[in-house]
Amino acid sequence: MLMLTPDQIKRIRKALGMNSTEFASLLGVTQNTVARWEIGDRHPRWEMMEKINNLAIKHRIELDKELTKVK
Repeated sequence: MLMLTPDQIKRIRKALGMNSTEFASLLGVTQNTVARWEIGDRHPRWEMMEKINNLAIKHRIELDKELTKVK
């Protein structure tokens, strides 16, 4: 499984031109949840991580090599 870093989540949101409220609405979570992901206080569940990653792929957002593999 791959885990997105807080910076990568923020980079995806900004590349989509969205504020945290808009991004949260797109993903079906609260703005507070997105904020907590972006500061590293919480991490998205696998299904949400996959959804965010798919957005990055769809919109060709470069994530660089900071993607971390998790067992």
